[in-house]
Amino acid sequence: MAQAVHVAVLGMALVFLALIVVMVVTIVLDRLFRVQPASMTARAADSDVQTPKEEAERVAAVIGAVLAVLAQEAEGEVPGIRPDSVLHVKQGTPGWKAAGRFGAMQ
Repeated sequence: MAQAVHVAVLGMALVFLALIVVMVVTIVLDRLFRVQPASMTARAADSDVQTPKEEAERVAAVIGAVLAVLAQEAEGEVPGIRPDSVLHVKQGTPGWKAAGRFGAMQ
């Protein structure tokens, strides 16, 4: 009986020791490969800086493109694309369920 208890205690100690080693390795790897938030915000700030003139030009270009497409649709040059049906999938739905619903709609 004493030997069985000794083996059980030794086995549990080895399991917990292995779990602690895995936890330490995970923490070390997380700290080694973590992306620093300061460098990300610095890069985002450099690339996304727009002057009001550039923003106005971009808005004007988008409006012009939308008006051109609407004019072509009105003249009948480009057929309007209207969906036959709309598939609504709730946000957070598992991928397999969404894929099944999409497959059923086809």
